[in-house]
Amino acid sequence: MSTLQNSYGPEAAPYQTVHQQPLEYDARGEGAKLEYAAQPPEVVPTQAVSKETPNADVEPKRKILGMRVAVFWTALVIIILVVLGIGIGIGLGVGLKRNNDNNPDSSPQTTSSSSMSQTMTSDTTTQSSTRTSTTSASTAVVTSGTHGMAANSCTFTAPKTYQASGGSTFTQYCFTDWPNGVDAADGSGPIKDLRRYTVYTFEDCMEQCLKYNKNLPSSGTKCAAVTYNSNLTSIIEVGKQGGNCFLKNKKGEDRQGSAESACAALVF
Repeated sequence: MSTLQNSYGPEAAPYQTVHQQPLEYDARGEGAKLEYAAQPPEVVPTQAVSKETPNADVEPKRKILGMRVAVFWTALVIIILVVLGIGIGIGLGVGLKRNNDNNPDSSPQTTSSSSMSQTMTSDTTTQSSTRTSTTSASTAVVTSGTHGMAANSCTFTAPKTYQASGGSTFTQYCFTDWPNGVDAADGSGPIKDLRRYTVYTFEDCMEQCLKYNKNLPSSGTKCAAVTYNSNLTSIIEVGKQGGNCFLKNKKGEDRQGSAESACAALVF
């Protein structure tokens, strides 16, 4: 069916209502465009909620001199032990040294069980008027009293001859001992001690033998030999020998003695 038309033109279509969102005025300035009032919903980013419980305040670890307490005390204990060890060691060393100085020889002279079988050769020497006394001990020699080490010039291995006062001669035997009661060298029986003196050189001991003979009655037993020991502490203080120079009636069999012991036989 054809659409009716009037003489004024095409037939007017019915008015259609168009629904749209109300416009909102934007007051940001003139000429601003109208915008729809309805805006898409704003998306707000959500923050992740931690399920962990906030840590409580952690107390800082205690330190001493920059070290943990346990490490500090351990180091302190070690240092104390080291210091104590050093102190004890030094104390023991000093004590032993003093003991050795006070007692160079811990026991008195004893008789050796074995006799010397070695054949000794003798050479003759003349002692100077100025006697040089030496000793095997490292400490200074003493010239008085009964403690310490006296001088000992007898340090050679082979017998030597000593020219004493008045033209008398002795044959010296170093590192030798002729104890009281041992057999005589000539086999004439045991030897005996005639007298004991405290002297400070081997030479003085031999001179005491000559003085003894000089003052001896014609019927008396003459001094024929001597035994000398420079260790005053061992012989007199510890050994209670009453002296360190022993005048003998005979030359004894050669017996090994200490480094401080020396013997001499008078040459008639």
